Amino acid sequence: VKFPTSVTVSGATYNLTTATAGGNIQIDSNAAATGDVVVTATDIPTAGANNHSFDVGYSAASTPSFPPPSGPSAFSCPTDVRLATSVQVNGDSQAAGSTGANVNGLITFDYAATGELAAPFSKATAGQVGSVWGLAYDNARKKLYASAFLKRHASFGPSGVGAIYQMDGASATPTPSLLIDLAAQGVDVGTSTRVAASGAVDNANELPIDASQPSWDKDAFAQVGKVSIGDIDISADGNTLWAINLKQRELVKVDLTTNTVTGKHAITDPGCSNGEFRPWALKVHDGKVWVGTVCSAETSQQASDLKAYVQAFDGSTFTTATSFALNYPKGSVGNGPSDEKWQPWTNTYKTLAANPSFAIYPQPILSDIEFDMDGSLILGFMDRMGHQVGSANYTPNHPDTTIVQGQTGGDIIRVCNNNGKYELENNATCASGSTDGKDKGQGPGNGEYYWGEMWDFNQWNADGGFHQETSFGGLAFKAGSGEIALTAMNPLNPNANAGGVIWLNNATGGRATNAGVQVYRQQGGTDPYFGKAAGMGDVELFCASNTPTCSINAPTVTSTCNNNGTPSNASDDKFTYKITATGSNVGATYSISGGDTYANRSYGTEHTSTNSFPISGGNLALTLTDDTTASCKLENVTITVPSTCSSSAPSADLEVTKTANVSSAKSGDTVIYTVKVKNNGPDTATGVEVSDHLPTGVTYASHNAGQGIYTSGTGLWTVGTLANGATATLTISVTIK
Repeated sequence: VKFPTSVTVSGATYNLTTATAGGNIQIDSNAAATGDVVVTATDIPTAGANNHSFDVGYSAASTPSFPPPSGPSAFSCPTDVRLATSVQVNGDSQAAGSTGANVNGLITFDYAATGELAAPFSKATAGQVGSVWGLAYDNARKKLYASAFLKRHASFGPSGVGAIYQMDGASATPTPSLLIDLAAQGVDVGTSTRVAASGAVDNANELPIDASQPSWDKDAFAQVGKVSIGDIDISADGNTLWAINLKQRELVKVDLTTNTVTGKHAITDPGCSNGEFRPWALKVHDGKVWVGTVCSAETSQQASDLKAYVQAFDGSTFTTATSFALNYPKGSVGNGPSDEKWQPWTNTYKTLAANPSFAIYPQPILSDIEFDMDGSLILGFMDRMGHQVGSANYTPNHPDTTIVQGQTGGDIIRVCNNNGKYELENNATCASGSTDGKDKGQGPGNGEYYWGEMWDFNQWNADGGFHQETSFGGLAFKAGSGEIALTAMNPLNPNANAGGVIWLNNATGGRATNAGVQVYRQQGGTDPYFGKAAGMGDVELFCASNTPTCSINAPTVTSTCNNNGTPSNASDDKFTYKITATGSNVGATYSISGGDTYANRSYGTEHTSTNSFPISGGNLALTLTDDTTASCKLENVTITVPSTCSSSAPSADLEVTKTANVSSAKSGDTVIYTVKVKNNGPDTATGVEVSDHLPTGVTYASHNAGQGIYTSGTGLWTVGTLANGATATLTISVTIK
């Protein structure tokens, strides 16, 4: 019994040569074809073997790992470069007489601020917005958006669990208001079981009116990370706000021109044990929405099941861009066993600290995503435990009145663009070089790239770093600055029980020139803050200067591909698209760069594509710039290329097997060969032919082709079209001479 000597796919014939036992099948092409052909032997023939199986894979191009996108354009702002962040306030800020209602819950301040922040540029109080985490800035409307967040011991704002608030980013005295209530528009973000504050805190789910007092907030402990909203971000054109619904683990699309929910996309389980995945982080970049997720290992309680994933959403499909295990060594949280690795998510109170007054149990949440200039990923991780406990609050074990102090243990990780491939930092090293965190025993590969993420005031340890994992998980990147801003515990020395922002150098991993700014500090029993227990939300960079606004609208395709060439070769195919713009600072023409090029093209007129097709992935990524106002641009916008342009060759994986009904035969015996060809997809295969010459020593008797035509004289079986998943069968009867 022999392998087929050749296989034909879409008109191209490939000769197959059987190697010796234990070797590989060799392939050569005797017909011109576009793309790569890969043949893998899954059952290499040995003497007397009669069942041989192999795969023939045909595709227009090889399939590498997810390629890193290009980095962002350098941040440009003439004046008023600012940061925004949220501050969590203890107690029920919505109750009448609340002592925390007038405490700042959302603030903005100058990007260059340093030291102890005396006063923010602008603010919203906890009474106006409650507990918020996700932040996004609408540059066209000069609005700062902030989303509701479930933090134990801190109340929601006036519009509840599904609220997204808005605040004027340019004004020094803004008045916050509701942008949208996702729950009111049919988004199931979950509910809160808290009861109205009475002042006595005699209920397990009641928050205090006095912001300095403790509470149990019992049910919220297990709900952290599973109810309300995670991160938010805005599209490049400013017309869409994206939000993570933690309850249903979905991506919610909000149309900012109408302030309505226009889409809900279930986030794909990236491959977590027991289907327990928890999304949070969100970033719009390169025409995609990037989502950060962790496998929480809630059921298995096995640290080996903890993983992190970043997925890219293109409008229809979530594709894993990178993933890695969360079992690497971490540094000391402080007052713990000194090596507090990530722990599986827990719904019951636990602590690793020998002293029961400290609450330490680091649980990972991939909370924020930024792209460095080379496309590398910078990932912020916050500690779920930081939001499950307070600075001086009860455990959730009502009616136990033990007071515990939470200490957070987040992290910041770099996934490097190493020569066009995403690779996790390894011993503080990327292809671009190593940082001083190398060989220090913390981080993937025993080294930590961003080693400066620590509070290095430590009079008890000459090596420094009493708190070696201080990240609160919020990130902001001023593109072109070479530094990343990170919300963190104790940003200044020697101030303890504080929260703020630190800056880390993206090349050295250490502290940048601006070491940090302190946003709050809990110094006494009457302070309403959360100390070291992750007392802040995200941090957002924005340009508050009042420059005239403009908006370039996403291109629209106005014709399908014209197929100038042959249908199987789209290298000279073209299509047309139209671009419009609105606003007070828009000129008459625009220019295109990226996947297509054109200069000084009039808005509203059709433009014919100039570059060759197919475009990788079937899309065309463009940057559109107004010729009058260079700051008015639409970056990395995606045009869906018409299908007749974007697929010059099908991709079909054909599997051919041949078996005999007997293992041995003598002269005069009849032997029946069965040949099967199966299409393993993903596309329909057309023009399929299998050539199988009968061996010498046999005489053809008859055949039966379930599909197509078999010619015994030539050995050619013309199968024809084979759909994805379909199998065609041919039987041939021969007589042994």
